[in-house]
Amino acid sequence: MVGYGWCGRGIALRARGMGAQVIVAEVEPLRALEAAMDGFRVMPLLEAMPLSDLVVTATGDKHVVARSHLERARDGCVHGQQPATSTWRSTSTPCWRWRWTGSRVRELVDEYRCADGRRVYGSWPRDGWSTWPPPRAIHRR
Repeated sequence: MVGYGWCGRGIALRARGMGAQVIVAEVEPLRALEAAMDGFRVMPLLEAMPLSDLVVTATGDKHVVARSHLERARDGCVHGQQPATSTWRSTSTPCWRWRWTGSRVRELVDEYRCADGRRVYGSWPRDGWSTWPPPRAIHRR
């Protein structure tokens, strides 16, 4: 869980109620303290990425999960924040040759594969849209 405002708190509490082990990544000290007092593990996102199967951002900001975070993502990690795909084309780090595999896992969920074989699943648009929601054409059935 990235962000522990009102929305992040609600998501974290609901996930814990369903049996998830929730880790909160929060940059504001007071919110981080509130998360710790509510019984959640609190750590920086860089430390939480290798432990996470699902990354939920509730900050109200885009591009919270950066390149350095995705380099540490475990295989099969799912997250719904749209990454800055234009910055993924780095030649210095082989991992950053992420490519869309062409497989749609389900509606609006795509698979991306890293050069070292790791997979990341996400519900972000892949056609260069920079805003959400996507154009209305994607919602037609």
